[in-house]
Amino acid sequence: MKKSIAKSVVAIAATLTTVAGVSMLVANSSVTAKAATTGGVPIYRLYSPVTNEHLYTQDANEKKVLSTQAGWTYEGTGWYAPNAGTPVYRLYNPGLKNHLYTTDTNEVKTLTNGHGWQSDNNGKPLFYSGGSVAIYRMYNFALSGMHLLTTDSNEYKTLPAAGWNQEGTKLYGVAKGTPYVGNSLTGDVNIPIATAKYAASATISMTGFNSTQESKAYVALQNDPGGVIMGLRYDPFLHGVQILVENNQNPPSDGNYGVNNSNQYATKTPSVTGFTLPYLGDAALNKAYTFTVTTDGSGTFSIFVNGVFKYSVYNSKEVGTVLYPTLVTANGVSGNFTNTQYVYDGGGVKTGSSVNAPFPTGKTIYRLDANLYQ
Repeated sequence: MKKSIAKSVVAIAATLTTVAGVSMLVANSSVTAKAATTGGVPIYRLYSPVTNEHLYTQDANEKKVLSTQAGWTYEGTGWYAPNAGTPVYRLYNPGLKNHLYTTDTNEVKTLTNGHGWQSDNNGKPLFYSGGSVAIYRMYNFALSGMHLLTTDSNEYKTLPAAGWNQEGTKLYGVAKGTPYVGNSLTGDVNIPIATAKYAASATISMTGFNSTQESKAYVALQNDPGGVIMGLRYDPFLHGVQILVENNQNPPSDGNYGVNNSNQYATKTPSVTGFTLPYLGDAALNKAYTFTVTTDGSGTFSIFVNGVFKYSVYNSKEVGTVLYPTLVTANGVSGNFTNTQYVYDGGGVKTGSSVNAPFPTGKTIYRLDANLYQ
C-alpha cells in the first residue's frame, strides 16, 4: 500500500500595492482595527516628502511598512469608513507618481486601458464610502495633479491659498479621524516635560510687531541652525497673528530660509512649496499662549499648546545631538515671556526666571541651558 502523504500548505494572502513607482506585496492583516465607538474601519493618511503625495489605506501593515521603511510620514486617521457601501478603488500612475481614488467603475476601466494608470489592490475595492461625514477632495495642478482627501472643512477652505483646487464632496465616512504628524517607529509620542531629555516651555504674549516684516516670538529646541520651534508669528501680508511651528532640517548655506530647503512650516501662508505641517490656527494680540517642545533625543519632537499635545514632528538632523532650549524674538516684536521652563540633557526641570521680561527690539536669543542673555 502506498502511503498518501498530505502536504499542509499555509497560504498568506497578499495585495499588490504600488507606491512611488515600487510594487510590493503587502500582507493583508487579519486584525480589524478596534472602532467600537464608530462602527467603522480606520483609513490611515500618509505623506511623502519626496513626491508631495498623500496616500490613504485601511491596511495597517501597509501603513507600517511605508512609515518605517519607505520614508512616508504617518499623519493619523483621516476618517472611518463603513464596513460596506459604495466601493472605492485606488489607481496608480507611475509616470505621474500619483494615486487616484474613485467610486466610478467606468473611470477605472477607461484610465487603466491605455492611459497610463494601473489598478492597486489587485483591482479590488480598497475601502468603502458611506455615512454622514463628508470627505472633500482637492487637487494641485502644480504637483502633477496630486489629490488630497480630507474631512477638515478648515483645511478645505485654507489650502486654495497654497495652490489647491476644491472639487467638492467625493466620498463619505461614518466618523472623522484623529490627525497625527510623525515619523517615529514607536508611534504617537507624548513626552512629558519632566521625563524629556530636552524640553523648552514658555508662555508668550505679543503686544506689538513690525507691520512691514514677518515678526516672530518663539520657544525652541535647536542646535543652530536646525531644530524645532513654535510660538507666535505676525504675517505682514494677512495682517494677523498666527501660531507658528517650524521643523528646520536643512537650512541653506546662504541663510535664505524658505527657498530650496527641506524645512517644514505650519503657517497659514507657507513660504515654501510643500513640506507643510498642519496649521494650528490664528492667534490674538495681548493674549497669552503656552508653547512647549520636548524630545527624547531620537529625532522625534512633541509639541504642545496650552498643555495640550498637538502632534509630533521628526527631524533627522537632530538625532542624538546636543539641543539648546532657547527663546527668540525677531524684527521688532514686543511682548512677554513668562512661566519659562526647560530640561537640558535630561537634567530635570529648571526655571529660567531671568527671561521673564519684555522683548527687546530686534533679534534677541536666550539660551536657557545656561540661563544666558545674548
